[in-house]
Amino acid sequence: MAIHVSRPIFFALDGDPFKVILTSVNCVFAKNMKDAEIYLVATSNTILWGKRIYYFNCHRESGNDYSWYANRLPEGLQEKDITVQWVFGSSWNPTIN
Repeated sequence: MAIHVSRPIFFALDGDPFKVILTSVNCVFAKNMKDAEIYLVATSNTILWGKRIYYFNCHRESGNDYSWYANRLPEGLQEKDITVQWVFGSSWNPTIN
């Protein structure tokens, strides 16, 4: 199953953007998506883990994929390893809650 992203999505994550990991797997982006990588906003806070934005098997509706979302997962991680447990650990189980 692919996730189709056609509009900008704005959201806050737990009030602490410095702990966020964004992982996009099997995504289909809109053909009019801008060629601009997701970036960290300048801040005086210390970002402990650096930029943690990963992609795997993502494409644009029109083809002509941008290089910045080419398959890029953390070293040693494979698509099959990305499970609910990997994403949420023991903090939340969406199949139960």
